[in-house]
Amino acid sequence: MFARTPPEFFSTTIYKHIRIKVTDGCEVTEVTTGFETSWIYISNVPKEVKQDELAELLKSHGELIDLRLPEKSTSPFVTAKARFSTAAEASRLCPVLNGLKVFGSTLTAKLTINASNADSNTHLHDTTVRISWEAPSKTAYAGFSTKEASLDALAKARFTPLGKHLLKAADHTGLPAVGRFNIRFDGVPADTDSEELKAFSGASGIMWGQVNYTSHHRALNGIQRLLKESGAEMLDFDVMPPPYKNGLIVGWAHLVSSADAKKLCSYMHGRKPAFTGLTRIFARHIHTLEYSLALDVYANVKQDIDALAATVWRMGYLTVSCRPHPTYVAVRLGAEDMQGLSKLKGELDVILSGEVVRDNGKVVWHGFFPRFSGQEFLASLERQHAPLKITVDRVRKTVRLFGMSTERLAVRMKIMEKVEELRKQKVHTIALDGRAFGVFMNEGLKELQRELGEDAVHLDLWNRALTVRGDQHANDAARDAVIRARRTQFTTQLPTIIQCPVCFDQVSNPVTLCCGHSWCKTCLTRYMMTAVDEKFFPLTCLGDDGKCQEKIPLNCAKQLLPAADFEAVIEAAFSTHINRHLDEFCFCPTPDCPQIYRRMPRVEVSKSSAKSQRKSDNTSTTTSSPVSVVFDTVEVAGSSFKPLGRESSQRLLKRKETLA
Repeated sequence: MFARTPPEFFSTTIYKHIRIKVTDGCEVTEVTTGFETSWIYISNVPKEVKQDELAELLKSHGELIDLRLPEKSTSPFVTAKARFSTAAEASRLCPVLNGLKVFGSTLTAKLTINASNADSNTHLHDTTVRISWEAPSKTAYAGFSTKEASLDALAKARFTPLGKHLLKAADHTGLPAVGRFNIRFDGVPADTDSEELKAFSGASGIMWGQVNYTSHHRALNGIQRLLKESGAEMLDFDVMPPPYKNGLIVGWAHLVSSADAKKLCSYMHGRKPAFTGLTRIFARHIHTLEYSLALDVYANVKQDIDALAATVWRMGYLTVSCRPHPTYVAVRLGAEDMQGLSKLKGELDVILSGEVVRDNGKVVWHGFFPRFSGQEFLASLERQHAPLKITVDRVRKTVRLFGMSTERLAVRMKIMEKVEELRKQKVHTIALDGRAFGVFMNEGLKELQRELGEDAVHLDLWNRALTVRGDQHANDAARDAVIRARRTQFTTQLPTIIQCPVCFDQVSNPVTLCCGHSWCKTCLTRYMMTAVDEKFFPLTCLGDDGKCQEKIPLNCAKQLLPAADFEAVIEAAFSTHINRHLDEFCFCPTPDCPQIYRRMPRVEVSKSSAKSQRKSDNTSTTTSSPVSVVFDTVEVAGSSFKPLGRESSQRLLKRKETLA
């Protein structure tokens, strides 16, 4: 028996990023999304303000946990990092602090958008600027006596570096004509001589263009000087190691805020300084998403990632790059806007998380797949198309395929054919009263499945019905079994037995809840698992003809359910909670992405205060960002996502009435 105890709480992480807290009845009480943070960046703080003074101000608005100020700064203003008790509180306070006039300045506040946590291998940033400039180089014109020799040189230049440079090579016509077939090489190292380039390319003759400049170190020092002169507050600056693709050196500047990134781009982009030989500097504000992949995972998907990188490279405004490390490979996606980054993320997620089987965009699913016969069918497909892997998610009702695209296509077609075959079979539904239902909860179901096939008969615990798939013979056999079950119960019923509230039969292997009602252990387990499909929470006792509202203890669910089934129930409870709180959360619009986002707090700004704010901004000597006003969208890393549909409350009520 489960004694009455204070409510139990259980915290866990689902979908790798989302933290939830669950209590009795498997009811979700708290959600922290993967993109939330309890840290706020507060800019435009005068550097003479002491940490205690700023802390006192912040504590008057919320529960401050930590506050950090830079030790040294040459700027009259600094950026502080403040951590509050919860991510929800930080989200609430950010628009309150943003635009606050205090200490003789107008503060700007921004939530950090690093989407990683201790268990995550993905990091999202919008504070990065990609800076590129020409390396010390020159142009060469190479002549070849045969077409084959020129084609070999083109192929070699595409993948083989010359010194520290990966050259840009293309067929050349016109002057200068060095040979019968000519190639123009751009980005050739400035100190390369003719013999070195001949040995590299196999050319018979070389003519040189003008060198842009000669000192790499002088150019790098000049770039770093411009970074300081821009006035943007920078955390660090990394220059990518060679080889330099197309003769370009690439550096990544990581800044405190998105505003700093835009400021740096505005200052540096398009400059043609003397230290780069009057060649142009390119500065692009990049939204980046970096994945840290284990070496074995990367090895399995390398071919698909390389194909994705080649595709987006031709598009120009998107980038995919890979950097090997001793224990993992960093795969970085980059785009100049969140829409482009979202497209890249969707493509990479298909590679990493598998392809969901779809037919013309619609998810292909059938209740056959989670059953034993369905698992056997999918296992046979895996054996036929090894090393392809297939996973079934009964909560989200999806089948995913992992493997090469050719194998995925073949398996997808076979799965669609199987579903079409199953859908052509007629479905018969037979309502069961409590007495007959008890028989089928015990041995009646197994006997009927042995006669008609395991995948042809299903007991709907939630609606108390028997569903049969097949012809009229199968329907007649099932109805005969129901009639026999009713006769059996009528002749064997004992008036004094303790009845299970599900099967209405004598309790076997009893489990007694704290309300005093006893269940068959099998019935209680099946009842909790039914919630995975029906998604009705919290789970309550069905005693007193469904009138008992006692929540099933969380400890009971953990003891009776296997770990995988308990996890499935928790995920279903989470899905139900989100659909009931769509005014607070919305789903990621990326196909098949399970992540959710919390809506930004609504901020009411009157016309008079807005006019006053604009007037104040025109006379202020400091910069400030306008307070975000969010209505029917959610802001995540600078983009707006529209919410998806919600579950009908009337349908939930109908399920409850059916259960009662």
